[in-house]
Amino acid sequence: MPSCCVTRRVRLRWSSWLTCALPFACQMQQFVNGFNNMWAVPLRIVGAMYLLYLQVGLGLLGALAVLLISIPLTTTLMRRAKNYQRMILRSTDRRTKIITEILSGIAVVKLYAWDEPMRARVAQARALELKFVNGFLVCLALGIQLVVRCRSSLHRGERC
Repeated sequence: MPSCCVTRRVRLRWSSWLTCALPFACQMQQFVNGFNNMWAVPLRIVGAMYLLYLQVGLGLLGALAVLLISIPLTTTLMRRAKNYQRMILRSTDRRTKIITEILSGIAVVKLYAWDEPMRARVAQARALELKFVNGFLVCLALGIQLVVRCRSSLHRGERC
């Protein structure tokens, strides 16, 4: 998909107009591409299924079953990954706030020898963040593995 890129010279000359028009143009471009895919993608799927029917006959039903089963599984895994990503961002923000708080009051921390308790707070926040990162990566790996494995097993004639 082409991007809405503008050169520096054009940006300087038309800056006030581009401020309003460029976001609208990008949104229109995305709408047109999305609208085009609404009718083109189902047509491509039907065409691919017809060509597959010509090649393998009723074996098409197996491919269709794998397709219909893998779509909800992949959707569920990616939705979970999105939630994990949201939790990663929140826990990173919490950890960043803790570190900022420590750095802004570093004199007090050193004066009262609170180094270890503060280090423990940061370590605890980081452990929570890594837990979410691990969950995100597991969901992503399972989703990718499901797609790749089903695709490759279709080529070999196996079940996934």
